[in-house]
Amino acid sequence: MEPERHETYERIPWETLESKPSDRNWLVYAIAGAVAVGALAYSFARSQPVEVPAAAPSIAPAAVAPGPAVTSPPATVTSPIVVSEADLFAVEPDAFARLAAAHAELAAVAYISADGVESLLPADLPPPELPPGTSVFVDWAGTSRVTEIDQLNYEVDVSVRSLRAQDEGPFVRQPTLNVSFLIGIDNEGAPYVRAAPTLEEASFANGHSSELAQPPADLVASVEVEHGPVVGGTQLPDGRWSVVVMELGPDGVSRPATIYP
Repeated sequence: MEPERHETYERIPWETLESKPSDRNWLVYAIAGAVAVGALAYSFARSQPVEVPAAAPSIAPAAVAPGPAVTSPPATVTSPIVVSEADLFAVEPDAFARLAAAHAELAAVAYISADGVESLLPADLPPPELPPGTSVFVDWAGTSRVTEIDQLNYEVDVSVRSLRAQDEGPFVRQPTLNVSFLIGIDNEGAPYVRAAPTLEEASFANGHSSELAQPPADLVASVEVEHGPVVGGTQLPDGRWSVVVMELGPDGVSRPATIYP
Protein backbone atom coordinates (compact mmCIF):
# COMPACT_ATOMS: atom_id res chain seq x y z
CA MET A 1 0.00 0.00 0.00
CA GLU A 2 1.40 3.22 -1.13
CA PRO A 3 2.13 5.50 1.70
CA GLU A 4 -0.09 8.49 2.13
CA ARG A 5 1.40 11.59 0.85
CA HIS A 6 0.91 14.83 2.60
CA GLU A 7 1.30 18.02 0.56
CA THR A 8 2.40 21.06 2.30
CA TYR A 9 1.45 24.35 0.70
CA GLU A 10 3.25 27.44 1.49
CA ARG A 11 1.58 30.83 1.33
CA ILE A 12 1.49 32.22 -2.21
CA PRO A 13 2.05 36.04 -2.50
CA TRP A 14 -0.88 36.82 -4.73
CA GLU A 15 -0.23 40.49 -4.53
CA THR A 16 2.95 40.02 -6.49
CA LEU A 17 1.11 38.20 -9.21
CA GLU A 18 -1.26 41.14 -9.87
CA SER A 19 -0.43 42.94 -13.01
CA LYS A 20 0.95 46.39 -12.61
CA PRO A 21 -0.10 49.18 -14.81
CA SER A 22 2.35 49.35 -17.79
CA ASP A 23 3.84 52.47 -19.33
CA ARG A 24 2.70 51.24 -22.73
CA ASN A 25 -0.89 51.93 -21.76
CA TRP A 26 -0.08 55.60 -21.23
CA LEU A 27 1.53 55.78 -24.65
CA VAL A 28 -1.55 54.27 -26.25
CA TYR A 29 -3.76 56.71 -24.42
CA ALA A 30 -1.61 59.65 -25.57
CA ILE A 31 -1.67 58.61 -29.22
CA ALA A 32 -5.40 58.05 -29.12
CA GLY A 33 -5.90 61.47 -27.56
CA ALA A 34 -3.77 63.15 -30.21
CA VAL A 35 -5.71 61.47 -32.98
CA ALA A 36 -8.97 62.57 -31.41
CA VAL A 37 -7.78 66.15 -31.09
CA GLY A 38 -6.60 66.19 -34.69
CA ALA A 39 -9.91 64.82 -35.88
CA LEU A 40 -11.77 67.49 -33.99
CA ALA A 41 -9.55 70.23 -35.41
CA TYR A 42 -9.96 68.98 -38.98
CA SER A 43 -13.73 68.80 -38.51
CA PHE A 44 -13.78 72.32 -37.13
CA ALA A 45 -11.70 73.69 -39.97
CA ARG A 46 -13.96 72.18 -42.62
CA SER A 47 -17.01 73.68 -40.98
CA GLN A 48 -15.58 77.25 -41.29
CA PRO A 49 -16.29 79.33 -44.54
CA VAL A 50 -13.24 79.92 -46.65
CA GLU A 51 -12.85 83.17 -48.61
CA VAL A 52 -11.86 82.46 -52.16
CA PRO A 53 -9.68 85.24 -53.73
CA ALA A 54 -11.33 86.98 -56.64
CA ALA A 55 -9.89 86.11 -60.00
CA ALA A 56 -7.89 88.81 -61.70
CA PRO A 57 -9.89 90.53 -64.43
CA SER A 58 -8.95 89.26 -67.85
CA ILE A 59 -7.55 91.81 -70.30
CA ALA A 60 -8.90 91.53 -73.80
CA PRO A 61 -6.27 91.90 -76.52
CA ALA A 62 -6.30 95.28 -78.22
CA ALA A 63 -8.06 95.29 -81.53
CA VAL A 64 -5.68 95.88 -84.45
CA ALA A 65 -7.05 97.98 -87.28
CA PRO A 66 -6.66 96.21 -90.59
CA GLY A 67 -3.97 97.90 -92.70
CA PRO A 68 -4.05 98.36 -96.45
CA ALA A 69 -3.53 95.21 -98.39
CA VAL A 70 0.01 94.90 -99.71
CA THR A 71 0.17 93.50 -103.15
CA SER A 72 3.39 92.32 -104.70
CA PRO A 73 4.02 93.21 -108.32
CA PRO A 74 3.68 90.24 -110.60
CA ALA A 75 6.95 88.63 -111.47
CA THR A 76 8.07 89.44 -114.96
CA VAL A 77 10.41 87.48 -117.10
CA THR A 78 12.54 89.52 -119.44
CA SER A 79 13.24 88.19 -122.85
CA PRO A 80 15.06 89.58 -125.86
CA ILE A 81 12.96 92.11 -127.75
CA VAL A 82 12.78 91.73 -131.48
CA VAL A 83 12.13 95.10 -133.12
CA SER A 84 10.75 95.19 -136.61
CA GLU A 85 11.42 97.92 -139.15
CA ALA A 86 7.84 99.09 -138.77
CA ASP A 87 8.30 99.50 -135.01
CA LEU A 88 11.52 101.43 -135.50
CA PHE A 89 9.91 103.69 -138.08
CA ALA A 90 6.96 104.37 -135.79
CA VAL A 91 9.22 105.75 -133.02
CA GLU A 92 10.28 108.95 -134.82
CA PRO A 93 10.76 108.89 -138.60
CA ASP A 94 12.75 112.16 -138.58
CA ALA A 95 15.26 110.64 -136.17
CA PHE A 96 16.19 107.98 -138.71
CA ALA A 97 16.47 110.59 -141.46
CA ARG A 98 18.95 112.54 -139.31
CA LEU A 99 20.82 109.31 -138.56
CA ALA A 100 21.05 108.53 -142.28
CA ALA A 101 22.33 112.06 -143.01
CA ALA A 102 25.05 111.83 -140.36
CA HIS A 103 26.20 108.45 -141.65
CA ALA A 104 26.27 109.75 -145.24
CA GLU A 105 28.47 112.69 -144.21
CA LEU A 106 30.89 110.33 -142.48
CA ALA A 107 31.02 108.08 -145.54
CA ALA A 108 31.50 111.06 -147.89
CA VAL A 109 34.55 112.32 -145.98
CA ALA A 110 36.14 108.88 -146.00
CA TYR A 111 35.20 108.34 -149.65
CA ILE A 112 36.73 111.60 -150.98
CA SER A 113 39.86 111.43 -148.81
CA ALA A 114 40.25 107.68 -149.45
CA ASP A 115 40.92 107.20 -145.76
CA GLY A 116 39.12 104.47 -143.80
CA VAL A 117 36.33 104.06 -146.32
CA GLU A 118 36.62 100.27 -146.51
CA SER A 119 34.58 99.76 -143.33
CA LEU A 120 31.81 102.06 -144.59
CA LEU A 121 31.25 100.83 -148.15
CA PRO A 122 29.58 97.51 -149.00
CA ALA A 123 32.01 94.62 -148.62
CA ASP A 124 31.95 93.71 -152.33
CA LEU A 125 33.18 97.16 -153.47
CA PRO A 126 36.88 98.02 -153.98
CA PRO A 127 38.25 101.05 -152.09
CA PRO A 128 39.21 104.31 -153.88
CA GLU A 129 42.69 104.35 -155.43
CA LEU A 130 44.95 107.37 -154.93
CA PRO A 131 47.78 108.03 -157.44
CA PRO A 132 51.26 107.72 -155.92
CA GLY A 133 52.24 110.78 -153.89
CA THR A 134 48.68 112.20 -153.85
CA SER A 135 46.99 113.40 -150.67
CA VAL A 136 43.41 114.65 -150.37
CA PHE A 137 42.20 116.58 -147.33
CA VAL A 138 38.48 117.17 -146.74
CA ASP A 139 37.91 120.41 -144.86
CA TRP A 140 34.10 120.42 -144.91
CA ALA A 141 31.12 118.16 -145.62
CA GLY A 142 27.45 118.89 -145.15
CA THR A 143 24.13 117.32 -146.05
CA SER A 144 22.25 119.27 -148.70
CA ARG A 145 19.21 117.00 -149.12
CA VAL A 146 17.61 113.87 -147.62
CA THR A 147 14.97 112.00 -149.62
CA GLU A 148 13.02 109.08 -148.20
CA ILE A 149 12.84 106.36 -150.86
CA ASP A 150 10.73 103.96 -148.82
CA GLN A 151 10.50 102.89 -145.21
CA LEU A 152 13.91 103.14 -143.54
CA ASN A 153 15.73 103.79 -146.84
CA TYR A 154 17.05 107.22 -147.76
CA GLU A 155 18.94 109.00 -150.51
CA VAL A 156 21.31 111.54 -148.97
CA ASP A 157 23.18 114.25 -150.93
CA VAL A 158 26.37 115.52 -149.28
CA SER A 159 28.40 118.52 -150.45
CA VAL A 160 32.14 118.07 -149.92
CA ARG A 161 34.98 120.61 -150.05
CA SER A 162 38.51 119.30 -150.31
CA LEU A 163 42.13 120.21 -151.02
CA ARG A 164 44.61 118.12 -152.99
CA ALA A 165 48.41 117.99 -152.78
CA GLN A 166 50.88 116.16 -154.99
CA ASP A 167 54.12 114.91 -153.44
CA GLU A 168 55.57 117.76 -151.37
CA GLY A 169 53.61 120.46 -153.18
CA PRO A 170 51.04 122.79 -151.60
CA PHE A 171 47.41 121.89 -151.10
CA VAL A 172 45.16 123.22 -153.85
CA ARG A 173 41.45 123.89 -153.50
CA GLN A 174 39.30 121.41 -155.45
CA PRO A 175 35.84 121.95 -156.92
CA THR A 176 33.03 121.27 -154.47
CA LEU A 177 31.59 117.80 -155.06
CA ASN A 178 28.15 116.41 -154.50
CA VAL A 179 28.22 112.79 -153.27
CA SER A 180 24.88 110.96 -153.16
CA PHE A 181 24.54 107.87 -150.96
CA LEU A 182 21.77 105.29 -150.53
CA ILE A 183 21.50 104.74 -146.78
CA GLY A 184 19.47 101.99 -145.12
CA ILE A 185 18.53 101.41 -141.48
CA ASP A 186 18.71 97.80 -140.29
CA ASN A 187 16.47 96.05 -137.76
CA GLU A 188 18.70 97.17 -134.91
CA GLY A 189 18.48 100.83 -135.92
CA ALA A 190 22.02 101.03 -137.36
CA PRO A 191 22.66 102.90 -140.66
CA TYR A 192 24.63 101.39 -143.53
CA VAL A 193 25.64 102.28 -147.09
CA ARG A 194 23.64 100.20 -149.53
CA ALA A 195 25.56 100.84 -152.77
CA ALA A 196 28.37 102.81 -154.39
CA PRO A 197 27.54 106.56 -154.39
CA THR A 198 27.03 108.85 -157.34
CA LEU A 199 29.57 111.66 -157.75
CA GLU A 200 29.28 115.01 -159.55
CA GLU A 201 30.49 118.56 -159.24
CA ALA A 202 28.19 120.70 -157.16
CA SER A 203 26.56 123.75 -158.70
CA PHE A 204 25.63 126.87 -156.81
CA ALA A 205 23.60 129.87 -157.87
CA ASN A 206 25.78 132.97 -158.02
CA GLY A 207 25.28 136.58 -159.01
CA HIS A 208 22.43 137.48 -156.69
CA SER A 209 22.54 140.95 -155.22
CA SER A 210 21.86 141.77 -151.56
CA GLU A 211 20.48 145.16 -152.71
CA LEU A 212 22.44 147.24 -150.24
CA ALA A 213 21.61 150.92 -149.76
CA GLN A 214 23.61 153.76 -148.26
CA PRO A 215 22.88 154.24 -144.54
CA PRO A 216 22.63 157.75 -143.00
CA ALA A 217 25.97 159.54 -142.66
CA ASP A 218 25.83 159.84 -138.86
CA LEU A 219 25.14 156.07 -138.58
CA VAL A 220 28.01 155.28 -140.93
CA ALA A 221 30.38 157.44 -138.90
CA SER A 222 29.50 155.78 -135.57
CA VAL A 223 29.64 152.24 -137.01
CA GLU A 224 33.02 152.70 -138.70
CA VAL A 225 34.59 153.80 -135.40
CA GLU A 226 33.83 150.44 -133.78
CA HIS A 227 33.67 147.95 -136.68
CA GLY A 228 35.47 149.20 -139.77
CA PRO A 229 34.51 150.41 -143.24
CA VAL A 230 30.81 150.32 -144.09
CA VAL A 231 29.85 148.57 -147.33
CA GLY A 232 26.15 149.41 -147.22
CA GLY A 233 22.98 148.60 -145.38
CA THR A 234 19.28 147.74 -145.48
CA GLN A 235 16.55 149.69 -143.74
CA LEU A 236 14.27 147.45 -141.66
CA PRO A 237 10.47 147.77 -141.39
CA ASP A 238 10.75 149.33 -137.93
CA GLY A 239 13.03 152.10 -139.28
CA ARG A 240 16.31 150.72 -137.94
CA TRP A 241 19.23 149.67 -140.18
CA SER A 242 21.20 146.51 -140.70
CA VAL A 243 24.70 147.51 -141.77
CA VAL A 244 27.33 145.47 -143.66
CA VAL A 245 30.88 146.28 -142.60
CA MET A 246 34.29 144.81 -143.31
CA GLU A 247 34.79 143.18 -139.91
CA LEU A 248 38.35 142.34 -138.89
CA GLY A 249 38.53 138.78 -137.53
CA PRO A 250 40.90 137.44 -134.88
CA ASP A 251 42.93 135.79 -137.66
CA GLY A 252 43.65 139.21 -139.21
CA VAL A 253 41.26 138.73 -142.15
CA SER A 254 38.59 141.38 -142.89
CA ARG A 255 35.28 139.86 -143.98
CA PRO A 256 31.89 141.39 -144.83
CA ALA A 257 29.59 140.96 -141.83
CA THR A 258 26.15 142.25 -140.91
CA ILE A 259 25.64 144.17 -137.68
CA TYR A 260 22.54 145.72 -136.07
CA PRO A 261 23.63 149.02 -134.41
